[in-house]
Amino acid sequence: MNKAPLKVLEFLFDGFLIEVRSAALSGHEEVYLNEALVSQKINPDSDRTVHEFELPGHGAVELRIYIDVTNPAVSYELVASGVAIASGQDPLELDSEVATDDSIDAKPPTPWLSFAGLALKLFKSGGIIKAALFGASYASFSLLTDWRLGAALIAILVFHEYGHLRAMRSFGIKTKGMYLIPFVGGVAIGEKASTYWQETYISMQGPVFGLYMTLLAWAGYVITDWNLLGVLASFSALINVFNLLPIYPLDGGHVVKACALSLSKGSSWVFLVLFAAFGVAGSIWSGLYLLAFFAVIGALDLLGGQRAMRDKDVVRMDGYGVAVSLAWYVGTIAVFLFVMYWLYQADVPGANIPMLILQDR
Repeated sequence: MNKAPLKVLEFLFDGFLIEVRSAALSGHEEVYLNEALVSQKINPDSDRTVHEFELPGHGAVELRIYIDVTNPAVSYELVASGVAIASGQDPLELDSEVATDDSIDAKPPTPWLSFAGLALKLFKSGGIIKAALFGASYASFSLLTDWRLGAALIAILVFHEYGHLRAMRSFGIKTKGMYLIPFVGGVAIGEKASTYWQETYISMQGPVFGLYMTLLAWAGYVITDWNLLGVLASFSALINVFNLLPIYPLDGGHVVKACALSLSKGSSWVFLVLFAAFGVAGSIWSGLYLLAFFAVIGALDLLGGQRAMRDKDVVRMDGYGVAVSLAWYVGTIAVFLFVMYWLYQADVPGANIPMLILQDR
């Protein structure tokens, strides 16, 4: 008796029947074009899978599949030459694995086997792992603060990492989603950027999305005088400032590295020394002694790791790109610090803590 694979997706396009089937027990995900196998993946480990195959009349295409574990449903996007030519959503069928044998009567699907297959699919997609890490992160932050601030910190991290993912996808870079790490933060996972400008843009979009949340919470506090919004704005600014520290592999480390490695070897040394000098001087002048310490640590780390980090396959930025990147980087930090300082001066209960941390008090 043979088992038919679990049919994940089926749609018609330009006279072709395109099907996606998943054999849960063997770990294969297969794409069929008019019943002919054209692509397969073994043990896909993400809720987003990309299959590449030839589609007559359209050349090489990508079928991008997104599994939504909450509905459950599967969304798809058929892309040719970087342009989506078809998209849609289908419910995820849970009972497609039926016995197929002409010598016996077909039996109804076994419920436990269908759900076991779905559970295996979700586990391989990372959905269960992400959910477990999400819950553990919320519990850890709530333990350190309280449940309200814990929920706010999770929202800050999710919004920040979403900015990275959105930036990656805008460049066509394949992503595997975001993961929250208890007591630490979060990480957005995707393939490597091909240019230092892409690396800078992707690294900055997390803090930029964090800036949106910070300014929105700050404006909400100014309008409503609700203390929790002031605390949210201040801690959002602090988290994003720490992400912008020039320490690799934090976001700031990626940006400073991209700028330094876009220069010649000799110029990059001068750049990093001057960067550290101005960073230390500015931090001490403003009384933010913890930032001064990290400016030195970050510059020393990047100076020592230049040779190992140089990648000839990555396209460098020109002088204009380096200048724009630095202005964007420094300007974003300045806005975050301004919001924290304003809330500190306004003596908002709890919102003064981030500034005290940066002042190393």
